[in-house]
Amino acid sequence: MEKKIKKKFIAVATISIFTVLLIVLGIIDLISVANVRKEVFSVLKYIADNSGTIPYDTVEEDDEDDRKPFLTDLSLFEKEFSITQEGKYEVRYFTAISDESGIVKSLDMNHIAAVSHSDAAVYTVQAVLSPVSRDIIRKGTSHYAYLRRKLKSGGYMVIFMDCSRQVSTVYATVKFSLYIGLACMILFFIIVNIFAGYAMAPIINNMESQKQFITNASHELKTPLAVIRANTEVMEMVEGKSEWTESTKKQIQRMTELISQLITLSKLQEKDAVKLVEVDFTKEAKEVAGDFKTVVENDGKHFAANIAEGVKCHADEKGLHELISILLDNAAKYCDEEGEVSVTLVKHGKQGGILTVANSYKEGEGINYEKFFERFYREDSSHNQESKKGYGIGLSMAQNLTEMFRGRIGAKYNNGMIYFIVTL
Repeated sequence: MEKKIKKKFIAVATISIFTVLLIVLGIIDLISVANVRKEVFSVLKYIADNSGTIPYDTVEEDDEDDRKPFLTDLSLFEKEFSITQEGKYEVRYFTAISDESGIVKSLDMNHIAAVSHSDAAVYTVQAVLSPVSRDIIRKGTSHYAYLRRKLKSGGYMVIFMDCSRQVSTVYATVKFSLYIGLACMILFFIIVNIFAGYAMAPIINNMESQKQFITNASHELKTPLAVIRANTEVMEMVEGKSEWTESTKKQIQRMTELISQLITLSKLQEKDAVKLVEVDFTKEAKEVAGDFKTVVENDGKHFAANIAEGVKCHADEKGLHELISILLDNAAKYCDEEGEVSVTLVKHGKQGGILTVANSYKEGEGINYEKFFERFYREDSSHNQESKKGYGIGLSMAQNLTEMFRGRIGAKYNNGMIYFIVTL
């Protein structure tokens, strides 16, 4: 049980830090991409606004403090774009003038060397026919950003700029963030594994104390119950049976059953795992159904069983028998007067089965059935013993057994029937 709690704590903590890192690093990467795109398209717009070229001889020599260095002025909070005199020579670009279909009329290739005239013509056609007026495209190992602008005289002006350096910077940032995130995850996982025991120690100690108390109290209660039973039987021998002695024996029986279930539940929680083997699900279901059929019918209720042949599952044989018994016992106790109890088993996958135990329950509409698996939960909050025959432990035990078998258990209500479904 301690290992199980520790694993859950580590899993939750790891998932939490992973989510935080994913969000933080993701935001950083998105901002990097957004800034680079803004940088690139600001340069392209600057060129387009100057008729497809960068003017080299019209920049005034302002004071050094007033200049904005090239490609570092594109903060998300900047409103204006400018370029330094030296920065102009770093931009590698070409400009194409084309008609509506993308056929090139003129090319200005004076500011780029890595692109041939034929490639420039192909890029221009792609940009003109593209549904977006600006984008970044990849050609081999290089990346080019383009900006398409409609001309008043007809046709288009398309400016292409080599942005491989900027894109490489983004890739490096993303790659670096992934490495940082992975290193943080590994470091965090190691730290959590080291200190998880210390963090969970108070909870584990509290649970162990509770289990020890239940076990000790259960054993201590057996002796006075045995004495009360013996005294009651002596009274019946001397004075004869009466409604008082019958009532006392009935309560003794209830207490004995409750103690037995508490001990069983405590033992189940002490097991971290059981050895799962192939079990004949059909055989166990038929045996338990046969035992409960007489009990249910003698109580004036209807019993129906539909159990498929050859159903196997991986479980513990005794535990599976106990699981089916708990569900059928619960159905028999809580079934409406003259109602129906049914058990169904069908195959699930290549090696598994779905067990469904149902009973009539007219007052079951609008109830949260997930709470039925909480320990000591009873739908009747008054805990009236006459109206409810259980203790609120059985379904909790059924859930523990199902989890030990690595299966699922759930409950639902439909047309006056409550269904408990176990998938193994």
